[in-house]
Amino acid sequence: MKSAKNKKIRHGSSLDHGEAHDHDHKGWSRRNFLKSMGIAGGTTAMLGGLPLSAIHYSRLNMLNSGVDDRAMIIIRMDGGNDGLNTIIPLNQYSTYSNLRPTLAIPQNQLWNLSPEFAMPNYMNDLESMWGDGAMKVIHNVGYANPNLSHFRSMDIWESATESNEQRGSGFLGELAMQQHPDLILNPPEHPVAIQVGGNGSILFNNEDLINVAFSVTDPEQLADIAENGQLYDPLDVPDCYLGEQLTFLRATTNNTFTYAGVLPEVYANGLNVVEYEGELGAQLGVIARLIKGGLKTKLFMISISGFDTHAEQGDWHRELVSQISSQIKLFYNDLQHAGRQDDVLCMTVSEFGRRIEENASLGTDHGAAAPMMLFGPGLNGSGLLGNGPDLTNTDEVGNLQYEFDFKSVYATVLEKWLCIDPSLVDSVLSGTYDRLDLGFDCIATSVTDNSPKPTLDSQVRYMPSGDLALHYKLPIGGEVKIDLYTIVGQQIKSLFSGYQSAGEQVLPFRPGARYPGGTYIIRLALNNKVVTEKIHLIR
Repeated sequence: MKSAKNKKIRHGSSLDHGEAHDHDHKGWSRRNFLKSMGIAGGTTAMLGGLPLSAIHYSRLNMLNSGVDDRAMIIIRMDGGNDGLNTIIPLNQYSTYSNLRPTLAIPQNQLWNLSPEFAMPNYMNDLESMWGDGAMKVIHNVGYANPNLSHFRSMDIWESATESNEQRGSGFLGELAMQQHPDLILNPPEHPVAIQVGGNGSILFNNEDLINVAFSVTDPEQLADIAENGQLYDPLDVPDCYLGEQLTFLRATTNNTFTYAGVLPEVYANGLNVVEYEGELGAQLGVIARLIKGGLKTKLFMISISGFDTHAEQGDWHRELVSQISSQIKLFYNDLQHAGRQDDVLCMTVSEFGRRIEENASLGTDHGAAAPMMLFGPGLNGSGLLGNGPDLTNTDEVGNLQYEFDFKSVYATVLEKWLCIDPSLVDSVLSGTYDRLDLGFDCIATSVTDNSPKPTLDSQVRYMPSGDLALHYKLPIGGEVKIDLYTIVGQQIKSLFSGYQSAGEQVLPFRPGARYPGGTYIIRLALNNKVVTEKIHLIR
């Protein structure tokens, strides 16, 4: 990953808050509209809310060198969670209550994490997890020069870039591409990442802005696929040419979702023993069944919306965080019945916190630093990391100062929980960040293969014969196989198969007249080393 791919932008924090908020929500509406019409996100298309471009890219062979049974669930709190009404600063309670005369939670309605910090009683489902050593809070997580736009700030969190850099790919999408360049053409039986909701998320985008996760818009879609092996009825279509095309699309989609039957199989094998409720519970319930049934997916992203609490925050925020506390507790109770509770780490993220003081609408406006919460017995002990928010030592616009860069949290969970090679972690995060003591460590040693790979030139050139010439270099001699694919992974033809010597090679080929100009993929295998490269054909 090179910083040259990023371009400079102006931070949202330099705008007046009201102007920034109105502008951001107009952009939010535009993006949601375009996304629903299938014309947002580069080459992404939508069918029934499902990104078709993710279909062939979603089954990656990634993250298979670490601890086999570990998984991580990212819980996206959309809108900007109010950290000060989630983790209450008892050590500054008078300042807190003075700045929030109506929103401050009374001290007799709190339960203590420590003498200095507490949580509201309506989150007391987490009290037993805290007592059992299965919860950690990281204070003051953020980044330098915070952006107060919903989309821009979440893009920063999901691309793991600085606030003045812009990239459309997510750090987990980048990780997938760097670990396994053969991701499209050699998919594993189990999807490596599952994303539920998260409208506009770029977390799993690759450099082509294609979502590499198995992505659905809501838990009902995921449940339908997991239970029935398909989402659409391919025969319930109009009796016309459009119907024929729709049948093809639906059948292709259903076949891809089936994953050779693995999702329905593991879903049937893993029953829920608790009753989940609400938006978050529906997502966690399906994921619990899949994990208990034997799904090998390591990365999940789910989301719960409504945290943009500009007005009437009290009951609204209470309902949201109550849902998180109750459903997280149920989730780990559910996993415990299958002995899987130690294998799953949950982590909350939100684009920013809220302002320290309440506003005239009995809500809070966009802020900066906020706490992150991590859950699971794999944490090996509960605790608070950091000094906690300082309500009097704010930044130049009155927001809380950050203490931990969010990329340090990412670096820690990737290396210490999922056992990703440290150098690869630094690469996808575009820098080296402090690793935090979160109570866990990698228990498997991954082996990095540093043997040379073949290189493939993406530039194809016409020869006098009219053929195209593919240029590549072999570091050693060996068995070579070269194939041409469409951009969605459909094999067109084999270009070469046989032994070749080390050195520069030129291969003439013709893709075939029935294939129009556009982007294609070359797959080159040298012994057990595989590289892929996009090529562009111009007719």
